[in-house]
Amino acid sequence: MAMKKIMMTLAVAFLGIITVSADNDHPINTNQLPVQAKMFLDKNFKGKKIAATTTERDWFSKEYNVIFADGSKIEFDSEGNWENIDCNRSSVPESALPAAIASYLKANYAGIKVKEIDLDFRGYDVDLENGLEIKFNKDGKFLRIDS
Repeated sequence: MAMKKIMMTLAVAFLGIITVSADNDHPINTNQLPVQAKMFLDKNFKGKKIAATTTERDWFSKEYNVIFADGSKIEFDSEGNWENIDCNRSSVPESALPAAIASYLKANYAGIKVKEIDLDFRGYDVDLENGLEIKFNKDGKFLRIDS
């Protein structure tokens, strides 16, 4: 019985720690972003009004989020490299896309806006305004289309 109480107490404590660490978005000044992130914003989103900048820390990493007045959002890793660019109400600037992906899209989908691009360990997912989702590898080589 005592062991059961100890296990329940540990489980409740663990859930409490997870719950507290899940709510860890903290507003920061844009100047507190990593240099890489600031350079990316200056090159690709110059003049676009920033509504909020936050940082989020979990057990092993730190992320930064930039939210623009039009609702667009960019997520950066702890080094300031972008992981996700979501421009649902506008479009991802061509200058923000990796060169190989921009070239592929220009040749095959000219005039169709990129709404979102996501980078993970497998490669890139690009969402177009026409509803197509195009997958690229880490080098920007076309893999397939998911619709």
